[in-house]
Amino acid sequence: MPCGDGNFIHVQFSTDDVSIFKRVISTEEQSILQGFLDGDTGFKNPVGSGLSSITSKLGTAVTDLTGIVGAEDLLAKVQALQTQVGSFKGHTDRLSGVGDEEGLPNIASVAGIASAFTDAKSMMSAAGAPVEDNFSQMFGSIGGGGQKLVTDALRITDSISNLDLTDTAAILAMETSLENIGCKMEIAQGSDIDAFDDAGKYLNKLRVAQNAISMNQSSNFNKVLGDLVTKPDLKEKIQNIPQPELPNIGMGSEYKIPEIPEL
Repeated sequence: MPCGDGNFIHVQFSTDDVSIFKRVISTEEQSILQGFLDGDTGFKNPVGSGLSSITSKLGTAVTDLTGIVGAEDLLAKVQALQTQVGSFKGHTDRLSGVGDEEGLPNIASVAGIASAFTDAKSMMSAAGAPVEDNFSQMFGSIGGGGQKLVTDALRITDSISNLDLTDTAAILAMETSLENIGCKMEIAQGSDIDAFDDAGKYLNKLRVAQNAISMNQSSNFNKVLGDLVTKPDLKEKIQNIPQPELPNIGMGSEYKIPEIPEL
């Protein structure tokens, strides 16, 4: 039977003798943080207004083309682009921090992965190697490439209203343009997501590698596990890693424990 409202009672933990770290922040910082908590993110989608304009123009085109004999294929292309623009808008909203879709990475997740990936790639590069941009691939849809894409889409959708519906060649050309720009949006969106996924896989592999080194250099049960799962050639490489020399902090007669002042 359906659960309905139910009558489960949540009992809160006792706060007796509980203390938590309280970070002291400035009034200005607190105001900014509170603005985010209240729903004003302070961010903007750099291609948002352009995409909204495209959506509006496509809606008008659908109304104008509906029922026009000979424009059925063109109408279908316009409606298909509507769907792709809607998906692209949601994607760029997430990347810009002004939108969120459940189960999909938002600006904090993407920026976190992008930063960690950039740091990891830099760590693995040769000493003195030039700085490489491993960050922007995950934000291409709202960066320079994405902005150019939206500008091109605006130009195409602007011209639908001026289309001569008696000119078969012009109609076919418009259909091709609508299909192409929709495909480009789909590719741009997929490229961002693929870059994010690839960065995540790279970081996961790097963590596994770092864990392999730690396990084989450990003195506890991780060492037993490392001996069990690590390939012999890798184990030999790990054993040949020079160990850092730790400072020898002795407790000889020259060392004195500082006295604790009386309260």
